[in-house]
Amino acid sequence: MMSFFGLLSGRWRSVVVVSVFATINLLVLPLHAHAAQKVYFAGFALAGDASNIEKAFPLTSAVLRERAADGRPLVEAALSQHVAAVQIQNPGVDLQQGLSPSVTGGDSVSMAFVLDWENVAREQIEGNEKLIIDLHGQILVFDFDSKRVIASYPVALQFIHVERGRSTREIEESLVRELYLGEGSANLLRKFAERLSAIEIKPSFGNRIQVVSVELEDKALETLREAGQDESIFKSKIADLFGSRLSENLRVAIVPHSKGAAVGSKMAARFADGRAFQFELPSADYEVHLTVRGFKKALLDENPVQQAWAYASFMRVAVTDDESSKFFMDAAFKFAAAKKVPRDAKHEDWPAFQESIYSLIDQITTQIDARDSGWIGKWATGDGVSAQLAEVSRIIARCR
Repeated sequence: MMSFFGLLSGRWRSVVVVSVFATINLLVLPLHAHAAQKVYFAGFALAGDASNIEKAFPLTSAVLRERAADGRPLVEAALSQHVAAVQIQNPGVDLQQGLSPSVTGGDSVSMAFVLDWENVAREQIEGNEKLIIDLHGQILVFDFDSKRVIASYPVALQFIHVERGRSTREIEESLVRELYLGEGSANLLRKFAERLSAIEIKPSFGNRIQVVSVELEDKALETLREAGQDESIFKSKIADLFGSRLSENLRVAIVPHSKGAAVGSKMAARFADGRAFQFELPSADYEVHLTVRGFKKALLDENPVQQAWAYASFMRVAVTDDESSKFFMDAAFKFAAAKKVPRDAKHEDWPAFQESIYSLIDQITTQIDARDSGWIGKWATGDGVSAQLAEVSRIIARCR
C-alpha cells in the first residue's frame, strides 16, 4: 500500500481529486434565432428538507452560517462573484443574477447550484488519520414559476487530506471551508463556474431514466450499523453515485433522484438565504432499482510486517419500465478491493467497503456499453448477464 507519510511536509499534506461529470439534459430550453434565452441564477441550495439538512450536510452548514458584510451567507456572496465572472460559451443563453420574475413566455427559467452529497471518510493509518472529503452537487436548471426541473449537470470534488494524529470537527470544518472559500485549486464554487461556462443546450432529447429506489438487505444493514452509518443518508449516496456514474460513463440524461422528505416526483431544496422549494421532477420512462446485498472482508495474505485484505461489496441492479412491470435487467454483481495494512496497526473497515462499492458502481455502469466477457464472468452472478447489459445499452441509446 502506498504510504502518504513519506510525502508529509509540516503538519499535514493534502491531495485533490476533481471530477466534473458529463453534461446531462432532461428537457430542451427554447432557443430563438434572434434572442438569447434568459436564465436567472437563483443561488446555492442544499438538497433535502429542513429537518435533515444539518445531519446530511454538517460541515457545509457550518460554513453557511458565516455572513458577508451585506448580510448574505459568505458562500452565496462568493458564488455570485464566480457566476458574475462566467463567460457563457453558448450564445443561446443570457445568464442573469437573481431569481426570475414571475412572468410567462419562458422567461422564468432559473438555475441553482444544489449540493446533494457531503461525506467524510476517515481511516487510521500508522497513528495518523486519512480524510477523504467528497462534495457532490449539480447545476439545476428549472422553471421558477412551475418549479419544474429542466436539466441537471452534476459536478463533484474529492479532497484527500492526512492529519497527523487524530482529526477534529474543527479541522474538518476548516478544510471544507477552504473547499468553498479558499484560493487554492480545490474550490467547488470555481469548479461549478467552470462547468457553467461550458453548458451545452441540446436541440433534442430522448426518453428519461432515473434511479428510483435503493434497498438494503440484512447483511448490508449489519455492516452499516457496525460502522455507525446512517441508513437513509447512505441510500441517497448510492442513488446519487449510481446516477452520476451512469450519466458520466454513458453520456445519458437522467432524472435526479428524489431524496429527503420528497414525495413521488418532488425534490426538496433549501437555499442558503432560507428559501425552501419543492421541485417537480419530470417522469422517467425507465427506472433503476438498486439493492445493496452486503459487504464481506477476507484475509488474502499476511507476513510478520503487514496483512492484505479483500473488501467485497455485493449489489443487485434491476432496470424496468416506468411501471416496474417489465424487467430489462435483473442481475447481481460483486467486486473486491484489496488493501494492505501494517500488521499491528488499527484501521477502520468502512472506508475500504466504501471504495469497494463505489468501484463496483463505476464498473457496472461502464459495462453497459463496453461489455467485457472477462469482467462479467468474474464479477457478475448468473446466466445471461451480458445479454441483459446489452438490452440496457439499447435503452440508454433511447435516452440520449
